[in-house]
Formats: sequence, C-alpha cells, structure tokens
Amino acid sequence: MLRSLRLRLLLALLAVVAVAVGTVALYGSSATSKEFQRYVSNESSRRAQAVAELLIYYRQTRSWRDVQPLLEQMAQISGDWIVLADEKGRIIADSQNFLADDPRLFRILNELEGQPIDLGLGQPAVEITSISKQRVFLYIVPQGQQESSEGVFLGAVNRQLLLAIFAAGLVGLLLTLLFSRSIVRPVEALTAAARKMGQGDLEQRVDISTQGEIGDLARAFNIMADGLARQEKLRRNMVSDVAHELRTPLSNLRGYLEALRDGVLTPTPPLIDSLYEETMILNHLVDDLQDLALIEAGQLQLMQEPTLVEEIVIRIVHQMEPFAAQKDLTIAVKLPPELPLVDVDCDRIGQVLRNMINNAISYSSPGGTITISARVRMAMVELSVEDEGVGIDPKHLPHIFDRFYRADRSRARATGGSGLGLAIARQIIEAHGGRVQIKSVPDRGTIVIFTMPVSDTQLADFDMSEG
Repeated sequence: MLRSLRLRLLLALLAVVAVAVGTVALYGSSATSKEFQRYVSNESSRRAQAVAELLIYYRQTRSWRDVQPLLEQMAQISGDWIVLADEKGRIIADSQNFLADDPRLFRILNELEGQPIDLGLGQPAVEITSISKQRVFLYIVPQGQQESSEGVFLGAVNRQLLLAIFAAGLVGLLLTLLFSRSIVRPVEALTAAARKMGQGDLEQRVDISTQGEIGDLARAFNIMADGLARQEKLRRNMVSDVAHELRTPLSNLRGYLEALRDGVLTPTPPLIDSLYEETMILNHLVDDLQDLALIEAGQLQLMQEPTLVEEIVIRIVHQMEPFAAQKDLTIAVKLPPELPLVDVDCDRIGQVLRNMINNAISYSSPGGTITISARVRMAMVELSVEDEGVGIDPKHLPHIFDRFYRADRSRARATGGSGLGLAIARQIIEAHGGRVQIKSVPDRGTIVIFTMPVSDTQLADFDMSEG
C-alpha cells in the first residue's frame, strides 16, 4: 500500500502540513504565553509603582490637595495620561487637565455601591485606599509617542507568530525537498535515459529499485527499450534477409541470361522452367513482403463471411496432395460432423492452411502422415495441422513466428522458404480475432493450431464449452 506514489505524496503533504501547523501552534502558544505574562507583569508593576507613590504622597500630606504636580511629574516620566478620581467620579487630579469641564465627572454612583465610576477612558480603575479610608481610583491611560501596553503586547505576539510561520515554512520546505528527492531522482534518471534513446542509443536502461508507480514505470521503460532494441535488430536482420533472399534468384537469373546472351547455353524447356521457377520465387517473396507490410500497417482488407470449414480444408488439401505425394506423404482429414460456420476470409485462411501444410511436407520424412483435425472450443473453431516430422528444437519455438526466422540457419531451399510464412499466418489469424500456437517434440513431430471465430448466426446452436 505504501508503495503507491499517490499515497506517498499524500502522506508527505500531510506530514508537511502537520509539522508546519504543529510548529506554529507550539511556538505561537509558547510565545503568546510569555508575552502575556510579560505584559501582565509590566502592567502590574507600573500600576503598583504609581499606587505606591500616591500613597506615600498622601501619608506625607494627609490630603490629595496639590497632588496635581505629582501626577504631571509621573506622566512625564511614564508618558501616560494619569487621572485620579473619587468614588463619585469627581476628578481629584488630571495630569493633562483634559477632563476639567467634562460633565461625566459629576455623575454619581448607581445602586451598585462601592463600584468605581467608568470615566470612559478605556482603562480599568485601580482602587487606592488612603489612611483616612477615603476611596479613590487611579486611571492610567497610555498616551503620547510611547506605545500602549496592549499595543506592545500585540506587536510582540505578532512578531512571534511571524517567526513561527517562517520557521514552519522553512521546516516544510526542507521536508518537501527531502520527500521529493526520492521521487525526483528516479524520474530524472528515466528522463536522461529517454533523451539518450531519442538520440538513437537503444542500449539505455534504468536501474531503479523503487517500488510503486515509479518502479512500474522504470520496468515498463526497460521493457520498452528491450522491445525497441529487438525491433531494431529485426529491422536490420530483415534488410539483410531480404537482400539474401533476393540475391540467390537474381544471381541465378543473371547467370543464365548472361550465358544465353553469350551463346554458352541454348534455350531449352528445362532451362526455361528453371528461369520461371526463379521468377516465381521472387514473385512469392515480393507478395509475402507486401502482405506483411499491409498487415502491420493495418490495411489488410478481409472479406469475412460465414463459411464452412470443410470447404476450405478440402480445397487446400486437393491443392497440396500432389506435393505430398512427391515425398510419399499422406494427408488425413479428420473433421467432426456439423462443424459451425466461421466468419473468415476464405482466401486468407486458405493461405494460412496452405502454408502450414507446406511446412509439414517440407519437414516430414517420407512415408509419414499429415493429419488435419478440428474441434469447437468456446466460441471458436480450432483447426490443427499435425505432422510426424523432425520437430522443432525448444530453443527455436519462441522465435518461430518472427519475420525471416528459420530453424535451419543455412536457409537451404529444400528445408523451407523465406521465413515469412508463419509471420504472415499469425498476423492473418490475429486479424480474424483468433490465435495461433505451435507445439513440437524433436524427432516426434509438430502440431500447429489456430482458431477462427464461430459465425454469429450459429453461436446459439452449438455448445461452446471446451470439447
């Protein structure tokens, strides 16, 4: 589960967010607590100092009369606006004489006996109990250029929060770089390898042990690179094989024609037949190459129609029996009765069957039997061609359908054609929606099996279970 790139990215993002939020919360809470305690301490200290000075003054003078100069002096030192009022709200002293004529000064207490008058200064009152038990209240309002206590507190908190946000962002950036490194590094390796492949270096591979989507992408890249390298090798081999296949008949034709032109040979029926055979070899090779090109380009036109399998088999067997008789081979047809119709192109399926019978004839020993059988399996008719020939070495089976591939590397004419027949046969069968496979045991024979789709008109009339 943790190998998923999507989940890893999600977890990485959640981790970054959690760390960032946690850092801000922890640092902000700590800073706020410290600043608040400092604020409370400073505020209490200032008020306590002001109260202490006023009490000393009262004890010395036994009166609040002439306390105005002291308040002005205290205000000059602290930069605050200081007001001293009694419990009736009457001003005893005002450091800046702002409230001298204010009607609020003459309000009386409401029914809540003992509560200080709210002068509308925005600051709580501090009660001062003098020696005469007279209740007076002190108001300290931050003024002037000196920043208020609340402003200092809020400014400090905001600064600490900004520091916390910066620290959280830095931590988040480092975590993002750390998490992204494990993702970006293999992607960069893939990009570099893909760029080199685009320049023609098909030997590029990536060595990435990462699991999940990145690992799957690396493995897919390596598989693609292997496929491209294999296709490039096949392309080069194809050019070489085509040149080889064309060289032999062209060389023969050239030699005979030069001999005829120079008068070394005279035209005879056997010579004409030999020249005709060489031209037919060239013709078959060109036809095969054209068919293969059409199939791989997706331009092969199939005329599919409901067809009896027996008709195709009997027609091709009649064509191939003379060639089998030349090697003292027997072609046995074993088809079950009432096979369903198949949707195929008769000529193309005949071409496939003819190729398979021809291969069976080429690789069978005299006196053997070639058996053609069929059965219905699922929604397909399975047709097989089995011989009792030399078989195919297991190491050749994976490549038997490759273009120009032949188990006989000498490419002798007696043991096969150009090596395109099976490649074309597989493409034709797959174009019909079927499959083809080969089973072989050395020295015991080979069986080639291919499938054809049952016609839609007959699907309901047959049991399509394996049989």
